[in-house]
Amino acid sequence: MQNTQAKYGQYLSIQKKLFRFAVFLSRNQEEAKDIHQEAMLKLWEKRSEWEKLNNMEGYAMRIVKNIFLNWKNSKAHKNVLTTDDNMRFLNIVHSPEIESKINLWDLKAKFDLLTRGLSDTQKEIMFLREV
Repeated sequence: MQNTQAKYGQYLSIQKKLFRFAVFLSRNQEEAKDIHQEAMLKLWEKRSEWEKLNNMEGYAMRIVKNIFLNWKNSKAHKNVLTTDDNMRFLNIVHSPEIESKINLWDLKAKFDLLTRGLSDTQKEIMFLREV
């Protein structure tokens, strides 16, 4: 019973550290909140195994890292543009009446998304070609 209470105290004490680690990994506070919440839930669901853990903090950090990696991999698949998306984007860019209405920040975000997988030299060539 005494050891269970100590582990529960340890569970409560590592929350802030896990959140900071999630922010460090994701570089986004909102996404870090989701990662942190999921990690705390997983850790809580494993509370029957707390007695066996020698290093709860290390175990919790590993959970946060694994959740982040899963999140990152699933997010990478969602952000891939198809060839049709690329063509639609290029048609919009070359359409004079719509071009004036496009916000510069949107245009840059789409350009970054399209060129994300390219090397710096290829990005520069694409940028200079479009300018």
